[in-house]
Amino acid sequence: MTDISLILTILGFVFTIIALALSLWQTWAARRQTKELAAISNALSTRYIGNFPECLSYIKNIIGSANQELLILYMIPAIRQFSDPNEWLAIKHSLEKVLMPSRKVNVKCIFGDPSVRRMLHIDQFQNEAKHWNAWRNNPSHMVKLKHIQRFHILIVTNKNGRQ
Repeated sequence: MTDISLILTILGFVFTIIALALSLWQTWAARRQTKELAAISNALSTRYIGNFPECLSYIKNIIGSANQELLILYMIPAIRQFSDPNEWLAIKHSLEKVLMPSRKVNVKCIFGDPSVRRMLHIDQFQNEAKHWNAWRNNPSHMVKLKHIQRFHILIVTNKNGRQ
C-alpha cells in the first residue's frame, strides 16, 4: 500500500509541476498577444483622422485617391446607408470611380461575418427595439422610413439587375 501511495504522490507532484508550467506559458502567450493587439490597434489608419462618423469624408477622399491598391476592412458593408444616405452615396461613388477598369486599382474588401454584424445591430439598437412601434407610428418618422425603404429598394434593384 505504501508503494502505491508513494507512486500516486510522485505522479500528483509531476502533474502539478506540468500544470504550473502550462499555466505560466499560457500567461506569457496571452501577454504577448495583448501587446501584439495593442500594436495593431495603434497602427490602424483611422486613429489619425478622427472619430466616427466625422472621419468618413476623409475616408471618402482616400478611397477616391487610390491609384494602385485599396484594402477596406470594416465590420459593416455600406456604412451609413440608412443613417446618412447622402454620405453613403458619396462613399459609394468614390468606390465606383476607383473600380472603373481604366483606373486599374486592385480593390479588396473584407467585412464582418453576418452573424457578427447581426450581433452588433442588436447591441446597438437594443433600446430602440423596445420603443420601435411607437417610433414607427410617429408621422415624422414615417417620412424617413419611406425614404429609406425607397432608397433601399433602389439599391437592391440595381444590385440584382431587375425591378
